[in-house]
Amino acid sequence: MSSTKAYRRLALAIGKVFIYLGQHGIKATSTRIVQKLKKSTELDKEGMNEYQSIEKKEKHTRLITNFHEYDEFIRKVIQLEFYGKPIKECLVEHRLDFLSFVKFFGSSPPDCDPFSQEYADWEISFFNFLAGKEYDSQSEGYQICDLEWLMNQPPTINMDITTRMQGMKTYTDLLEVCKPTRDMSVLEMGSGLGNLLELFGRCGCNVTGIEASEGSSTYARQVLSAQNIKNEIIKGTFYDIEFTNSLFDIIIFESAFHHCGEPLRLLNILNKKLSKDGKLLFLNEPIEPVFERPWGVVRYDGESAMQIRRRGWLELGYRLDFFEELLRRTGFILQNSHTTPDGGMLHVAVINE
Repeated sequence: MSSTKAYRRLALAIGKVFIYLGQHGIKATSTRIVQKLKKSTELDKEGMNEYQSIEKKEKHTRLITNFHEYDEFIRKVIQLEFYGKPIKECLVEHRLDFLSFVKFFGSSPPDCDPFSQEYADWEISFFNFLAGKEYDSQSEGYQICDLEWLMNQPPTINMDITTRMQGMKTYTDLLEVCKPTRDMSVLEMGSGLGNLLELFGRCGCNVTGIEASEGSSTYARQVLSAQNIKNEIIKGTFYDIEFTNSLFDIIIFESAFHHCGEPLRLLNILNKKLSKDGKLLFLNEPIEPVFERPWGVVRYDGESAMQIRRRGWLELGYRLDFFEELLRRTGFILQNSHTTPDGGMLHVAVINE
């Protein structure tokens, strides 16, 4: 057998392994390995044809109307990642057709109080239908990065420089709202890799994070401790914060609150964890003036659709009027909202005395 054919078989075999891992919800570090393989061998003909079809740009939004199309969309995303291509354009091009899936589900959204158990049960059941499995809060801890590799990289490697620059502008805006002082107590709900906590820690704050991912928790703990930032990173669900004895001056959700399936329960807990003059902040959350329902599975964009079915993540949305009432019922009041430098929104709530 020639060396070229051997390399091709090796590339094809590794490719199938990565595709299998991707379809089963496991993030492999495929991009770097494929890039190395490309340097030493050509892709097989079948693989190249698939690669070229993925490269092809769509001229309009493609509605996902059935589960066959849904799973083909997920497969396409996995293939893009496999070949080291960005998935953003693919996500933008696709959209879930809500009415088609409601028809398959066999039940329409109930016309009832959005704070009722009946309403919540329908939304979670519909989510389970789309995801193809029962919701498990542990799914929110899916590790989306190669932790061992990440720990050996510079701190900026976990995002591209343009995204980081835009994020830092928004973080500067956030700091102006929070006005951090030395020994201020800051809690981030869904703290991820600890980027935001690191910023507050460098301002002299004592930082706490709660994060479902074991790997992300470990990484954040290591990065913060290496800088002598006083920190406590809790590996657990949002609701586990109930068991801490601390009060916090600042509590922040950054693109995390929409993963909460019991918002009333969680905000009631946080009302007891926020200091009297503290602030509860929601940064870049899907809280919109117009949604067809008060809250629930109301976002049908490609990214939300992908995360629901591929990773089992709750991708909920909240209509602004419902969100304000949610705050009121849990002892908060929306103090102000404004657009951030990166085009998102920052909502600031305080305890309603």
